[in-house]
Amino acid sequence: MHDSLALISEILAQHQSLRSQVIGVGEATNDLEAVFALQRAHAGWAQSPPEALDERRKLLGKSLDSLNAGLAKHFGFEERFLPPLFGDVLMKALVLEHRQVSEEIGKTRALVSGGGLEGLSPADVLAWKSRLQQETAGLCHRIEEHASHEELVLRMIKRALEAEASV
Repeated sequence: MHDSLALISEILAQHQSLRSQVIGVGEATNDLEAVFALQRAHAGWAQSPPEALDERRKLLGKSLDSLNAGLAKHFGFEERFLPPLFGDVLMKALVLEHRQVSEEIGKTRALVSGGGLEGLSPADVLAWKSRLQQETAGLCHRIEEHASHEELVLRMIKRALEAEASV
């Protein structure tokens, strides 16, 4: 039970580390830190003039790649250590959410890398920026929603384990 409480505390701490600086590429990152990194990258291109968009697009692509790699590590950690606490059905739901988040990252990444912007009319560039802004906002919302689901379940399990230990 102590190991389970330590595991829950570790995952909750990862989710609550919003105030700390974003962990570098190659290290584990958590869901919400990844959202902030993505939002910072997005802010850079959203306010850029058309001639600077291609460079901003590349930077956003790199942020999405880092996000994908970091979340893959984080998701792998959860999928390895949470099954004894979550059981089969809840783990299937968690893995499904992990896949959905990963698919949304891929969808957004495809939009970012879908070719250069040169030759597009100003209206087409504006439409692309608007679509990318919607995709990015949707991805951030999805990741935040997923983290919230996990935290709710983890806190409930933690309460139950602590109550069981005090009996």
